[in-house]
Amino acid sequence: MFLYTLVLRLIHFFLSIKVWFSSWSRWLRTRHFHGVKPGNVEDDKRHLNKLPLHIAFQLKEENIEYEDVASMVVWSAALGISYITVFDGEGELKRNQQQLLSTIDRRKVELLGSDYSTRVKISLSMLPVQSAKTTSVSHLRLASLEDGRSAVISCARHVCASVAKQQMSATQMDVSSVHNIISGGVDVPDPNLLVSCGPTHSLFGFLPWQIRLTEILTLPSHRNVKYGQLLHLLHVYAGTEQRLGV
Repeated sequence: MFLYTLVLRLIHFFLSIKVWFSSWSRWLRTRHFHGVKPGNVEDDKRHLNKLPLHIAFQLKEENIEYEDVASMVVWSAALGISYITVFDGEGELKRNQQQLLSTIDRRKVELLGSDYSTRVKISLSMLPVQSAKTTSVSHLRLASLEDGRSAVISCARHVCASVAKQQMSATQMDVSSVHNIISGGVDVPDPNLLVSCGPTHSLFGFLPWQIRLTEILTLPSHRNVKYGQLLHLLHVYAGTEQRLGV
């Protein structure tokens, strides 16, 4: 019995060393890589065994740096992520979306070069999954607090009013019905990965309905963020296994 226990502990020890070494070497590779080039992007795609279909960035700091936000959007799109959400509680980016879009266009050229940047298309829209599959465009959504709890409250009011008017019964409501109301009937996938940027570990009202199955990772700040930092988080995400309660 002692021998079996010893063998199992040794196996566990060596496997832990292997996992630690792989994580450490990957961190070293991404930590010191601050730039992004077309060839590097294609190589990075091949080394990621899965990418999120939908990535979200939550900005929790008061002063938003448009250059850095634009860089994160460009990197995500260049890696082939179809849906990108950027959330700030006060809705500053929604109010200044043209400023952000012009910054994104400029950063595309600065980060990827004039030739490759034309292949990376970013649209301020949210197409359904089936429609998005037929295009090579990354779809960008800007969100704020009004898109979070208030959307859930509006949904609850809609359901209560419909039941009161006998347009539907309470037993007809299920998860898909609520999701359809909150999403406005557009079949956009929930974020697979949420990157929460800021020193405080809090969701700060980020879209509560849409993150039921979301992997949440953190960055200390969105300011001066490097490509290697985002790439490291994507490697962490690629190594996760979601069992969905099984």
